[in-house]
Amino acid sequence: LMMTTYSKAYVASVNKGKDREKTALAIVEAEKHNGPSLIIAYSPCIAHGYDMKLTKKQSEKAAKCGYWPMYRFNPDIRNENQGPLMWDGVEIDTGFEDYLQEEIRYKTLNMTNPEESARLVSEAVKDNAKRFQDIKQLL
Repeated sequence: LMMTTYSKAYVASVNKGKDREKTALAIVEAEKHNGPSLIIAYSPCIAHGYDMKLTKKQSEKAAKCGYWPMYRFNPDIRNENQGPLMWDGVEIDTGFEDYLQEEIRYKTLNMTNPEESARLVSEAVKDNAKRFQDIKQLL
């Protein structure tokens, strides 16, 4: 979002596992843009500690819990009397904790230090909801 403040940069946050079409659209728009373009993509990884055949499911959870917001900021459409920020994500309908429970990188702390894990998850839930709300208010 910081890059959008420069007003001439194309910026997108995409998640191919949740929405292939919007991901492809962001790539096309970024290529057409006459200026700097930045696409940030949700990228599943075996080090996250879940079975990679479940990548699509986990990608969808990342979007549905608000962990991975999906948007495009296209300064080129200002000429069409539209706001440059377009929301491509979904509304939060899954608990943030459900997303975290699937990944060993988050489960490990719960196994080694449950009290600290509970505290950090509680903070992460609040931070995630606030970040999601802040982005949505920009529309």
